[in-house]
Amino acid sequence: MDINANEKENLLLSILAWSHVAHMTSRDWAVENGTDVNQILHQSAFPTILVTAASEYEPDTVQYLLEVGADPALRVNSGFWSALVAAAFSGRCHACRFLLRQKGVYANRGHRGFFPDAFYAAVSGHLDYLSMDEDDRRYGIWDLEARLGCTRDWPEHRTVIRLLLASYLYLPNF
Repeated sequence: MDINANEKENLLLSILAWSHVAHMTSRDWAVENGTDVNQILHQSAFPTILVTAASEYEPDTVQYLLEVGADPALRVNSGFWSALVAAAFSGRCHACRFLLRQKGVYANRGHRGFFPDAFYAAVSGHLDYLSMDEDDRRYGIWDLEARLGCTRDWPEHRTVIRLLLASYLYLPNF
């Protein structure tokens, strides 16, 4: 069995990003048996497990992945490019705060994926959230790009934007 198997868009071991208690044993088993937590899926909007976790799950999942060797500064030339950009787009302020404390993660770092930087991703995510229709709002459905996957909590884009500005984000004069 190939523990790092994938089908180009999804890791078969996506359980690594799940924070649900029922999956903890499977997740721990996968890590103990040598799964590559930095595996890159170039055809996916969420190219690494850390990007998926930063976008969709609790900050403790992000912390767990970092503890078992996920690289917070890893950037990929596709999709959300980095965990910080994915967390910013999704309005995950706690994940952004945690990631910004990691070595090699910078608010100003440019990207070539969906968004040029984390600030732009946060603003775009907020505008996307505001543009959802009334039924989606009523039922608490906010999906990314029809949208790449559902999120569990209400996004906090304004808090993310303030956090990025406080993290020495450079905004050029126009």
